[in-house]
Amino acid sequence: MQTTQKTLLHITVWLFIVTLFLFVGTAGFNSTDAYLIHFINMSALNVALFYINLNLIIPLTFNKQKFIPWFLACAVLIVSFGALKFGQIYYLLSFKALNIAQNGQPKLKIPDFWQFVISTTIINGFFVFLSTVYKFTVDWFFNEKEKRELENQSLIAELAFLKSQINPHFLFNSLNNIYSLAYQKAETTPYAILKLS
Repeated sequence: MQTTQKTLLHITVWLFIVTLFLFVGTAGFNSTDAYLIHFINMSALNVALFYINLNLIIPLTFNKQKFIPWFLACAVLIVSFGALKFGQIYYLLSFKALNIAQNGQPKLKIPDFWQFVISTTIINGFFVFLSTVYKFTVDWFFNEKEKRELENQSLIAELAFLKSQINPHFLFNSLNNIYSLAYQKAETTPYAILKLS
């Protein structure tokens, strides 16, 4: 798949996922501006988390069989993105005009710290896990395709080698000789056919 097609496919899938979760999470977009901004920002951070692990951490560590550095890098990534998400909530809370629900009460509130830490760690860990599974799945399909192509090339090379072993001029002369033996009703005709076969 070409890079442009791959990029467009990724963008389409992410837009679909974010829109679906936004619709479900806000009950049909019936929400405040602050909540929508918060949700979109959280989604953008989750997508960034996915691609940082996919394109940076896995190639630098996991692909080189450095499993402990990969695990530590993922842990740092999960914690740092958790801090970013917590900071984003505090930043949005400073804009009081954005954060008023229909009943006049704030829609976006400071979450319970430990509840936020647990839920954010699970969500961040899920996106790290998702990108890792995606990487292995794509690599497996790529390796299988490459293996099939190598098998096909091997078969083509073997067939070409066999074809090169058959000399048409030699075959024509042999058949011509056997024909003349058969025409003369020579006793060596069956032996000549056997030898040619």
